[in-house]
Amino acid sequence: MPKIDETFWKRDKYNPICLTETEQYDIKELVNENRSFYDSIISAEKNDYTNTLMNELRSIFYSQIPRAFILNVRGRIGRLSGIFKTAMGLQIALSIDDDFSVEERVGFTPDDLLQKVKATKGRQKIFFLDEYINDLKVGALLRMRNVMENCRESQYNFICCGIPEQTITYTDYTLERVGESDDAVLPDKTVYYSVKKNVDWRSFYRGYFKWNIIPLSNAKWKSVWDTYSKMKREHQDNVINSQVSHIDYHSKAEWMLEKLKEVGEGLTLSDVKRYVFVNFPDYTRDDKNFIQQETEILYREWMREEKKRHRLEELDKEKEAEEKMEADEGGKKSKTAKRQAPETNPMEVLKRQIDD
Repeated sequence: MPKIDETFWKRDKYNPICLTETEQYDIKELVNENRSFYDSIISAEKNDYTNTLMNELRSIFYSQIPRAFILNVRGRIGRLSGIFKTAMGLQIALSIDDDFSVEERVGFTPDDLLQKVKATKGRQKIFFLDEYINDLKVGALLRMRNVMENCRESQYNFICCGIPEQTITYTDYTLERVGESDDAVLPDKTVYYSVKKNVDWRSFYRGYFKWNIIPLSNAKWKSVWDTYSKMKREHQDNVINSQVSHIDYHSKAEWMLEKLKEVGEGLTLSDVKRYVFVNFPDYTRDDKNFIQQETEILYREWMREEKKRHRLEELDKEKEAEEKMEADEGGKKSKTAKRQAPETNPMEVLKRQIDD
């Protein structure tokens, strides 16, 4: 395996955890609910699972046998947002996959992520789904799950941030927040998560996971974070405009139009509907109807342009034929006129008179 990039995985020093009163209450309730949480996270025999987990993830990623992992980073103890889920998740991806790119691998909706996967070439990749909840289109969630659970052959791995458990049928590892270091030591920040495994719908905690968040003073990390922040702001605009579950029907209709062009002209709207339903079998009926409507609009426009193009070609051919005909008639007139033109050369006139 390649050497670990120390820029994104510092092991030298970890700041101690600092718990608020609310977080302490949450921990007490979870201890009463799950014994393994106490044994692995709280007790004197607690288990530091950081190196174990990172080594397992890297071993899976670089395996010569087709393998893949799904890692879900979630809140649990204390607040659910602003807990460095995304920062830690991205840094984990960067520490494993040297080829990881925010622009090419990070999605904010199932459809967005699916497009990133579809556009990716090669093997052994990590994709990142960030903060996606409350999608109104169940079909999009099902398609996302199908991709996550069926891309093992290409060794496509997924890190999910803040995704509800019911959204994904299984995860190899789940990291749930426990706490973090005091803000008094900023810009240094250490976050603590528990490592949870689900077995037969029961949850077992293996140990705790600690991570030093790379500060923005690091040029490499700042570049990554700036790119992510720009994409995140665009996603937030969609959320504000109630387009969080938006599917780009226009791009899918454009793809469908190219398929219809291969078939040719003269298709009825019923034909268009049939082709849409055949080419998007995993989409809900509503999604198919939206794609169909958009495709019909594009197909009508294309047909109008094709008719216009054919008419212009016919006009060009007619004009070319007329010009050729005029040229032929002009040539004939020129030859006739030349034969009928009176001779003006004096010697030729005299010669013809003598001959006559």
